[in-house]
Amino acid sequence: MARHLLVVDDEPIMGDFLCEAGERIGFVVTHADSIRTAREKIGAAPYDAAFLDIRLPDGDGLSILGDLRARHPRCHICVITAYGTVDTAVSAMKLGADDFLMKPFSVTDVDRVLQRLDQPARRETAEGAGMADAFVTQDAKMKDLLDLVARVAPTDASVLVMGESGTGKELIARGLHHLSRRRDCPFVAVNCSAIPENLLEAELFGYEKGAFTGAERRKLGLVEVAGGGTLFLDEVAELPVQIQPKLLRVLEGGEFRRVGGQGTLRADIRVVAATNKNLTELVKQNLFREDLFYRLNVIPIQIPPLRERPGDIPILAEYFVKEYGPRYGKPDIVLAEPAKASLLMYAWPGNVRELENAIQRAVALAQAGVLQSVEHGEAAAFAPDSVYAPAHVGLADFDTLVDTYEKTLLTEALRRSGGNQTEAAALLGLKRTTLLMKLKKFGMDS
Repeated sequence: MARHLLVVDDEPIMGDFLCEAGERIGFVVTHADSIRTAREKIGAAPYDAAFLDIRLPDGDGLSILGDLRARHPRCHICVITAYGTVDTAVSAMKLGADDFLMKPFSVTDVDRVLQRLDQPARRETAEGAGMADAFVTQDAKMKDLLDLVARVAPTDASVLVMGESGTGKELIARGLHHLSRRRDCPFVAVNCSAIPENLLEAELFGYEKGAFTGAERRKLGLVEVAGGGTLFLDEVAELPVQIQPKLLRVLEGGEFRRVGGQGTLRADIRVVAATNKNLTELVKQNLFREDLFYRLNVIPIQIPPLRERPGDIPILAEYFVKEYGPRYGKPDIVLAEPAKASLLMYAWPGNVRELENAIQRAVALAQAGVLQSVEHGEAAAFAPDSVYAPAHVGLADFDTLVDTYEKTLLTEALRRSGGNQTEAAALLGLKRTTLLMKLKKFGMDS
């Protein structure tokens, strides 16, 4: 069944960009460049998701948000704001918006939103059934971690989520929010490395009229936008040193001041931070305040990289095949066993995000109903640094794993060489006679 995305934006380049992003992952996209056109198209399709720019040539985009929500109650609505108009996000959330992007934003920012827009089943699971079902895992350590998330979520304790890029830190943060008493209030995500340093303080804490050149009226900061809810500080290690004391004040006393303001304001928020860096080392280097680190690190959550839980790789791969197959008109596509085995031979430095992208690409390009192989990253299947021994493998499994890997390498080499045994041997760095011996061993010499 087709999924529908509505894009309401009057800037041609931005509108085309958002439309192409939606089409790339399988949405049927409708584009409107004004409020009038948007009103005409709101009833044209059963929208599952929408991007809504607030500033449009014929009025305020928020004026149609209520109608969009009323007609499409399950639609995931993301409003688009510019720097200096963050306070409008408060109104947007009250009117039913689920998410928002701040200009200028990157391709990665849009992709993250689209992942949330396009995964209602996983989003609802995280909100309702609990974190254990929101993650696809059979790893014991991951299950213990998710149990910890469920226990911590009802409290207001600050949480520091640590892990490599692509491990799912934001999903953990959203789970903490949706399992908490703050679930009905905003979840505001801020990438501390994506906002220019000279704008970050104003974006976080807001500013008063006349605070600086161009400050023509008071603007609310993200701390206020998140009022009653959760403020998620992604890449918190990139927070400038001069802003760190101001965040510390929020954590210690729930107080802050807008830029140019004299009065002290109250902040009723929960702070969840995430990083892929070693904050302890940054503290030693005087790049991160020790007192702020301790305030953020009340509950530390360390997400293990995918290479440390190899048992999750094949089940995640199958999950993504089932997810992307129907989107690309291939509902019956399956992942062959040799392909699953080959996935275990790669270290996945980009973790779950890289695996998902690899499967999505393989499904999109597949010409048959069975995926015999999956290309991954820049590393070739035979690159030494892409092969590793899975952790926690029992000795009894050794011979089976070695045979499986060897057969997978042979199959892939023959596929790449078009069946040319001399070329396949060269790809593997073997003599042709050695290749023939191995092919005979596994009954692949016919």
